[in-house]
Amino acid sequence: MSKVTDMMFDLINKARSRDDSYISALDAVLEKHNSTALDLLDGDDLATFLSQLHHDVSNLKAMLRAIYIAGHVTESFSDFVVGHGELWSAKCYHMLLERMG
Repeated sequence: MSKVTDMMFDLINKARSRDDSYISALDAVLEKHNSTALDLLDGDDLATFLSQLHHDVSNLKAMLRAIYIAGHVTESFSDFVVGHGELWSAKCYHMLLERMG
């Protein structure tokens, strides 16, 4: 099972190398977080998390497309993309812990 941070770095590397498979790799990241959320959350928490996740993924697609076109990525762009995996995990577990009291 791939670690999310590794998956996020892979997205950047594929986009920078102009490898179109960055799109399917992003879909795999989305599916991993979607599946985890479905296992851990429900109701409004699940809906809120999934809405934010899909919004973020849409933004990441645009950023990765820019990296793909440029064939280059700055450190700040890379940090921004990679950081999303940690943010999503933290948000999901925060919602779970709040629900558990």
